[in-house]
Parts: sequence; C-alpha cells; structure tokens
Amino acid sequence: MNNAQDNPFRSEKALKRLRRRRNADMRFQGYGIVALGFALFALVFLISAIAWKASGASTYHVIRVDLELSPQTILPEGDASPEEITRNIEGFYSLVRNDLLTRFPEANETVQSKRAFSSLIDRMAVLPLAREVADEPHLIGQTTSVDVPLSDDVDMFLKGAAPRAIFLRVGEASSPMRNAEEGDFKIEVDRLNKVSAKIAAIGQHGAEPTVLLVAD
Repeated sequence: MNNAQDNPFRSEKALKRLRRRRNADMRFQGYGIVALGFALFALVFLISAIAWKASGASTYHVIRVDLELSPQTILPEGDASPEEITRNIEGFYSLVRNDLLTRFPEANETVQSKRAFSSLIDRMAVLPLAREVADEPHLIGQTTSVDVPLSDDVDMFLKGAAPRAIFLRVGEASSPMRNAEEGDFKIEVDRLNKVSAKIAAIGQHGAEPTVLLVAD
C-alpha cells in the first residue's frame, strides 16, 4: 500500500501550487468585484447626471397672473366658436401683458421698456389658456388665475444658463442726433448704464456674452 506522502497530489509542492492557485482565484474574484462596483458607480453617476440635466429641461419658470376674461377682448368679432377663440392668441396675450404692465407701472416709462418687459412672455405661451377657454366657454366674463411660462431666454437666465450672445437695440442706449446724418446717434449715460447692468447681470452667471447692437 502506497504512503500518502508518495501521492503526487498530496505532496508539499502540489499543496503550495494549490494554495497559490486558490489565492490567485480569490484575487481575480476581488478584482472582478471591484471592477463591477466601479462600473455600477459609473452607471449610477451617469444616470444621475442625465436625470439632473433632464430635470432642468422638463421644468420651467412661470408667473401667475389674474385675468379678467372679458368678452370684448376674447370675442372681438362676437364669434364664440372654439376655433375662433383658439386663434385669438393676440387677445389672450394682451390680457397677460396688460396685467403685468399694471402690476409693474415702471415698465411703462418708455416704448423700449414696455417692449422689453412684454418680451418676458412669448405670445404662444397663452395658447394653453386659449384652448382651455375654447373648451370651457363659460369662463368668458370671469376672472381666473393662470400660470404663464416665461420666455425661453428668461427661463434659461433664471436657471443660471445665461445666453452667450445678447441682442440690444440701439434705442435702449441712444437717441438720434439733431441735424445729424442718417445713421448717427448719441449715447446717453443713463440709458447706457441700464444696458451695462443687463450685461453685468448675465456676467454674474459665469458667461461672457457677446453684445450685438441692433438698429432700433
């Protein structure tokens, strides 16, 4: 009968090789677990980053206005059909604009300030309201509170994503010179300060905007 120590599978060298193999297998499994954990962490980080970016795109800033849905404005032609009510975008937009100008009378100082203030809200932002009134015509003549989305530029600014380029009308910082050739204008300090304030406000959000002057 053979001695156990003569068995090549029970020799000291074989046992050492077996231990080294087991240790190598354990290290390999450990590396795999670490790699898998890193991959899962990267996946969670990527999904979180995408969700965070998507949340900014799926949310938007609104302003709440109280509108009196007067028939004279909503039904200027007296046609109460849903199609005509939905098409009267300008009428609904004028209600929102007039409400804002009433709440902020300082925006009525100049034509330029009124125009700039009115641009806070796009005309098509009132389309959901027009459709709601078209579906529920009994709202005409009543006063209702509506959340109106702000324009894309204002929404991006409030989210800290200021535009890289801004358009400023020359009329915001200038006025025509008397007896001057066509195209000449002079810069007024107070108006220029207002324009500078706009540029500085955008710069506070980390952007370096390019200012493009547009003839008024």
